[in-house]
Amino acid sequence: MFNNVTLIGYVGSGAESHTEPAWKNRATSERQSQTIRHRCMVFGRTAEYATTLTKGRHLQIIGEIRTRERLAKGGAKKSMTAIPVRRFPRLDRTPTRERPRLRIGRIS
Repeated sequence: MFNNVTLIGYVGSGAESHTEPAWKNRATSERQSQTIRHRCMVFGRTAEYATTLTKGRHLQIIGEIRTRERLAKGGAKKSMTAIPVRRFPRLDRTPTRERPRLRIGRIS
């Protein structure tokens, strides 16, 4: 009934999204990672906003998974999985302006 997916990752080049899970190899005790790329489809005003995103932005993508099948050359079946995006809040922090320090003391 519910087909929801939530991805957290960074915008790659060309406004693609990818996640990079990391783990520790038990045999060698080394940290390893793997980049997984996702095909995300954005429409309407959300698409207008998506064009302003730059490489390296930290996002949470909320949508659903859809799979399509097609026949390739030679009659082989190919499937493609895509994520129609409903919304994507930014997770990176924007730089804050320095606040002026309050001086506490006697007023002369």
